[in-house]
Amino acid sequence: KEGGGGGGGKAKNKKHGKKLSENEAHEGITQTKANQEARSLKLEVSKVLTNLSLCEFNLGNSEISLLYALLAFGLGLDRPKAAFRIAKALDSSNLKNEARNFAAWYCSSYEISSDGSKRAMFQREFEINGNDIKNLGGKGASWVNTNILNSLVEASLSVKQTPASLVANIKHEDADDDTRWLLAKRHGNELFHKKELSKAKEFYVSALSLCPFAESLLRDSSFIISNKGAAWLGITADKSSRRTPRTSLKTGATLLAEGTICMLSAAMMNFYDNGRAWVRMSRFLEYQGTKKSGKFLEAGLAHLEKQNFKLPFFHSSEAQPSRALRIVQSVMSEQQYRAKIRTNVSTVSSVSTEAQMRQRMKNSPNINAGYSS
Repeated sequence: KEGGGGGGGKAKNKKHGKKLSENEAHEGITQTKANQEARSLKLEVSKVLTNLSLCEFNLGNSEISLLYALLAFGLGLDRPKAAFRIAKALDSSNLKNEARNFAAWYCSSYEISSDGSKRAMFQREFEINGNDIKNLGGKGASWVNTNILNSLVEASLSVKQTPASLVANIKHEDADDDTRWLLAKRHGNELFHKKELSKAKEFYVSALSLCPFAESLLRDSSFIISNKGAAWLGITADKSSRRTPRTSLKTGATLLAEGTICMLSAAMMNFYDNGRAWVRMSRFLEYQGTKKSGKFLEAGLAHLEKQNFKLPFFHSSEAQPSRALRIVQSVMSEQQYRAKIRTNVSTVSSVSTEAQMRQRMKNSPNINAGYSS
């Protein structure tokens, strides 16, 4: 009797469970459709950025073209096209070797390693072969330095605001707020095909300005990439010293390059708020064995303090920088303190007698603080 009752209860639960499964399936389908729609809209933003990059490239503005390509690369939705635009912008900026290194690195990445047509496009355009992909892939971020950062900042300041009359005309079009930016993009595409590049880029910029989620999309993507960077640092850095790349890892060099480039994209996408991207980018540069990481961070700090970065569709860029500035300042102060401690300890170690060492330690409180920490 108890068994029968239990069986009945079990059947009831089973029936109830089936009902829940149907609801969950319906919710899952709805969620999948919503995700697909959201992804398609995000892809439209990425296409606007790559189209802007192409317009600026054809107009001879290599630095602005590079900036837009980096923003699109950071979104990660149409990365092959964004990577191609980055390489072309570098090539036209008299950085031909760096462009080939970047193209070789991207051909070795997992994203197009099995896509023969896209690999062939990079190989044909930048004259690289299989050996180049194998040997140059670890140098994909060789172009990331202080000069590039300064060029990107200057490029952002040189972008012209979309004429107010143009935006007003778009706003009076027969469309709601959620689709008006797509209408501006469509106008830009039509002008682009007519070779009217200057007018086309105005519509593209206005599309990003009118898009209700473009800026938040870039901000969120910036933090996502930056968080991934923390994991990449843990993979590529030797846990014993945290400074030497793991040469035993086959993908170590290419992962360092990817981390550097993605951190640069993250910093550009959220210039005044994502301080972790600045710090992690300097760490990636440090792990590559270069001496430019400190200078890069100093240059970033200077631009943050002077508020040198501005794009017309980044409305929050007019706000006072706070979060990124505090983080970078804190890291810089910590680095300077450690350097001072190392200098003092080095001075003590050069003393020939124990009595002189005790005297120096007595006269230098910083050394005692350094030992106690």
